[in-house]
Amino acid sequence: MLLAIPQNIRWRRASYLVIACLIGSFFLLASGEPIYGGSAPGLIYGVIGLGLIVVLMVYGIRKRSYKNSWGTLEGWLHAHIYLGLIAAGAGLLHSGFRFHDKVAVATLILLALVALSGLWGAILYTTVPPKLSALESHLSAAQLADQINTLGRTMARLAAGKSESFRSIYARLSLAEKPGPLAGWRSLSQGYLKRRLAQDPAGAFDQYVGSVPVAEQPELTQLLASAHQRNDLHDRLIHRQRYINLMAAWLYLHVPLSFALLVALAAHVVAVLYYG
Repeated sequence: MLLAIPQNIRWRRASYLVIACLIGSFFLLASGEPIYGGSAPGLIYGVIGLGLIVVLMVYGIRKRSYKNSWGTLEGWLHAHIYLGLIAAGAGLLHSGFRFHDKVAVATLILLALVALSGLWGAILYTTVPPKLSALESHLSAAQLADQINTLGRTMARLAAGKSESFRSIYARLSLAEKPGPLAGWRSLSQGYLKRRLAQDPAGAFDQYVGSVPVAEQPELTQLLASAHQRNDLHDRLIHRQRYINLMAAWLYLHVPLSFALLVALAAHVVAVLYYG
């Protein structure tokens, strides 16, 4: 009985085989006469690359057509990734490694950037969802937010009617948990994430305990415990948002580059047809 080969492996093997065939044919044909964009082999590579790019754009339509049963989204995703690699290779072979025309060079650069950003997206789609699922298996974002708000109300209730020094500590702890501007996007930086996760304003109990009246120290202990728990929940929420923003950042890069590639490709084709 033959073992079933995962779909992504089948696409990977097929794409490597096609790329190897394209490279082999290039060197075989180039031994006869130089290959460039306007030569017969160059035009064939160009048509292959153009056709694949058109197919790649269909993935965006299929991804949003939830009622469409033409292939699975997983299959389309694998096809999108590996056909993109073939298209990038065909585009490079189409140039014949001759970089003179500015529009053609710009199109080739955009094609390379789209392919590289696509690889980055493939890596993200492989690594990020499992991590996000691990976080969501415990508490969802809504549940985290509810617990954070509940602890915030508990802290406010503990501080009500207390001394000025007690309320000052409460205000300091509450302010420390407020996210700064663009905190979700800043969490993409490892440096910011490490600084944020290292801080725990309620961790140093000794610096607070002597600053409130003795009668308020039991409530201060509860306040600091609530603040510490709230800080932990905030850290988990930041981790979750970071994964979501990583996926969004990739889309903000890959989609505009893809549209820019279409514009440059159209300009290149029009220029070739017009100027011959």
